[in-house]
Amino acid sequence: MHLRGWDYYADRDAPWLGLTRTAQLIAEARDEAAGDPVLLLDNGDAQQGTPLGDRAASSRGAHPFMTAVRHLGYDALGLGNHDFNFGIDALARCLDQAPCPVICSNAISQTAPPLRVRSQAILHCSDLKIGLLAMVPPQTLDWDRHLLEGQFRFDDIATTARRMVPDLREAGCNLIVVLAHTGLGPTEDAAGQENAARVLARIPGIDAIIAGHTHQEFPGPDFADLDECDPDQGTLSGTPLVMPGVGGSCLGVIDLWLTATEDGCWQVTRQQAALRRLLDRPSRVPEDPTLVAALDADHEATRTHMNRHIGWTDHPLHSYFAQFAPDEGLRLVATAQAHAVRAALSGSEFAALPVLSAVAPSKSGGRNGPWHYTDIPAGPLSFRNIADLHVFPNDLRAVILNGDKLADWLEMSASLFHQLRVADGPKPLINPRMPGHNFDVIHGVTYAIDLRHPPRFGPDGNLLNPCAQRIQALMHNGSPIQPDDRFIVAVNNYRINGGGNVRALNAATQITCDLGRVVDILSDYVASGAKDPLAEAPFPWRFLPIPDAEGLVATGPNATPYLPTLADRLVRVDGPDAAGFLELTLRL
Repeated sequence: MHLRGWDYYADRDAPWLGLTRTAQLIAEARDEAAGDPVLLLDNGDAQQGTPLGDRAASSRGAHPFMTAVRHLGYDALGLGNHDFNFGIDALARCLDQAPCPVICSNAISQTAPPLRVRSQAILHCSDLKIGLLAMVPPQTLDWDRHLLEGQFRFDDIATTARRMVPDLREAGCNLIVVLAHTGLGPTEDAAGQENAARVLARIPGIDAIIAGHTHQEFPGPDFADLDECDPDQGTLSGTPLVMPGVGGSCLGVIDLWLTATEDGCWQVTRQQAALRRLLDRPSRVPEDPTLVAALDADHEATRTHMNRHIGWTDHPLHSYFAQFAPDEGLRLVATAQAHAVRAALSGSEFAALPVLSAVAPSKSGGRNGPWHYTDIPAGPLSFRNIADLHVFPNDLRAVILNGDKLADWLEMSASLFHQLRVADGPKPLINPRMPGHNFDVIHGVTYAIDLRHPPRFGPDGNLLNPCAQRIQALMHNGSPIQPDDRFIVAVNNYRINGGGNVRALNAATQITCDLGRVVDILSDYVASGAKDPLAEAPFPWRFLPIPDAEGLVATGPNATPYLPTLADRLVRVDGPDAAGFLELTLRL
């Protein structure tokens, strides 16, 4: 839902993203085709991701995404996991307005009301019949189980493709394109893979793939060293593939040259895939004025909604250092969650148990780029500031967890960091394989993270080093936590439903109570002026000092005014790197 090149959380122009800017790249690519057949396709996560999408999901009027689809002349759409975030009714209202086929090949309706979604589509383009499939991660059911359980089944991506590709060929399709809302993933073909594009690329009969989900870019330097990758041709295992970043920042372009064979069929004789990035242009790419006008009413209504006054903060709230230093924005979200859980459980059988609160940074740069950070100055707080602290449409949950599983949860969170040894010299602190939004900080306890040890768990949740123990001095109210101690933990539905692969939560007992959306809970808490006990608690974690060890981190260039808060640990600041991140060297 980055339809406009606009940052609704900061209420400012965002020239590095937006479909109104990608529209210019689309128009140029169509002009280059000089009359040859062209298809414009989307592979999902289009309906969620900005406050514009949040607002549209609750509206019964014209959906702004479908307004953009109609204006740009899309030929087909796939679905992504985030398109299910608002529930079936909201999805149905949006899809009923689709001016083109919507496809999701591996989502099987069970008891859900019929959606305008096809399992496949065949487009007639000039003399060609082009078959389309679309895939979504099977984990979609887990992440939004409270909305989807019993209504949909999500089948394995590669199994679905192997079954359906021959059917499309049998139907006379000259080309088959897969709208694969999935990242590259491992080379192994395992059932239920979240990221399966590398497996898809090896399936015979697939002529092109549009991948995504992980917000990465292909072709690009992150994948240049893969054995099966040809970065010049933009192919993976010989199949042209694009993965065009996030938020309309790139247009993926796949060119296929076809030659007629003697038996009247068509054969691909040459192929090329590439990305066209907004930021690669020497000057700012202008927004499409007609599309801007078509979206203007929704855009301005969203800005008005987001600029409502909510409360006040005495200090800045920013996420530039959220992965390696205390973060007051996370503390505020944690205290609001804990306050809501305490109120909901007051007078219940659980009221005597200590309440903890798990939060993770919503915006910490990474694959979303150097501008993807929260930056709220001290002073008045509007709703856009509140939403900036938790950008996902998650519901709050409460679970009961024992001390031993709590320690394992924190070990999983500490997988964000690389092992540091003095002999290695300065090295990157953060493992890029683990998304920043999976770095949970649990408020209400205190603990140290010892990076002399390897991680106990991998980013996929698998046990890597059973003897490793990074979490040290895990305490509650100054006393060591025992394995059988019991806690209530406030946590969002994404995490408790399996997002982030925290296996320790499989042992958690959910408490049935109606808590609502995290962003609404946060807004109500700030507006009320209440102060939960966690607001005065010490910040939960710290690095265990490693003399002479140094870690390299990256943050947004606008973090400069806040660097004095790192003075006791900051060794060096280097100018923006090629991607625009500020590079810091920290003393551990």
